[in-house]
Amino acid sequence: MYAIPEEVCGLWEKYKGKKARPSPEELLGILTFVVREYFEKVYVVLDALDECSERQILLPILHQLMDSKCASLFLMSRSEHDIQKSFSGLSIYSTTIESHHVAGYSHDSPWCILHIPS
Repeated sequence: MYAIPEEVCGLWEKYKGKKARPSPEELLGILTFVVREYFEKVYVVLDALDECSERQILLPILHQLMDSKCASLFLMSRSEHDIQKSFSGLSIYSTTIESHHVAGYSHDSPWCILHIPS
């Protein structure tokens, strides 16, 4: 069994017993560090991105994670304008899945993107 990285413990200690929480930037920094330091390959799979109530915070974090080239991302979402606009112009693979290919799915066609760092 692996020990929890010292940096993660430090962040926990910093906020333990406080009403404040780490900022998205602090969490992304720790995630990026841990991924680079402790793992050879990391895959992030995020389903229902369109259902995230804090997309305005999450989308820039996903961009920063992609820019860091420390993880491969597979994101799934309904085809929402703000999400598609956020990822337009990037060198990613995106596709739309026809809803008749997904059993029991009767809503808008799911939209997927795949980012594999070079």
